[in-house]
Amino acid sequence: MRARRGTETVDLLICYECNSVVVLHGKETLKVKVSLSSKAVLNKLLTDAGIPLAPSKHE
Repeated sequence: MRARRGTETVDLLICYECNSVVVLHGKETLKVKVSLSSKAVLNKLLTDAGIPLAPSKHE
């Protein structure tokens, strides 16, 4: 996921297989844990916006 404001860009790499989010902002990188419960919320937001979901290896 990418967010922009003016000339700044932040990328979020969300992985539910490894339960982490990598935040990339300029030359800074931060890795944090992600709650599995957020997956359903994120999937709904993406689906409601008409963004196709990647196929899951577990489905």
